[in-house]
Amino acid sequence: LLANNAGGNYPVLAEAMSPGQWRSITRIAIDGTFFVSSEFARRRIAAGGGGAIVNNSAQYVWSGFPGDAHSAAAKAAIVSMTTAHAADWKAHGIRVNCVAAGFFPHERSNASDDAESVARLGAMFPLGRVGRTREFGWVSAFLCSPFASGVTGETLVIDGGDRLRRQLMSPAFVPPRERDSIWGVAP
Repeated sequence: LLANNAGGNYPVLAEAMSPGQWRSITRIAIDGTFFVSSEFARRRIAAGGGGAIVNNSAQYVWSGFPGDAHSAAAKAAIVSMTTAHAADWKAHGIRVNCVAAGFFPHERSNASDDAESVARLGAMFPLGRVGRTREFGWVSAFLCSPFASGVTGETLVIDGGDRLRRQLMSPAFVPPRERDSIWGVAP
């Protein structure tokens, strides 16, 4: 089994992003996922094949997010890479899937220490709450397990219905340049 979680992020508007800032995020996510996956595949093929890879992406590859052009591009590349690797390695019994996560508060996210902010953010999602880290783990474990033995080349979105919310009823849009924080604040 291989769980790819290569990634990094910090907010910067595209017009203010330097080439170094672009590369700092895209190289971690794209190169890290590619090189580790390729080495895993080489080793599994040499051992007679079989195995499962689960890649980490983000649901904002479809919706965008202010200040995240570098991260969204890198995570979109991982979704495409998942499909390509699944096709490349299917003959060797190596399944490759991806999890595209929504907001899962953690120690480095804007609202992780403030229970009230987390609750307000969660109320914006159709599910009524933000993601829980263990849920991300469960989905990833499922995709690597025999229960998903017929699944390869897929990206599973776990975002509490956020993609639906963005289409049905989004909060009022405030241009990133007019915000106190590029990523915004909880309503």
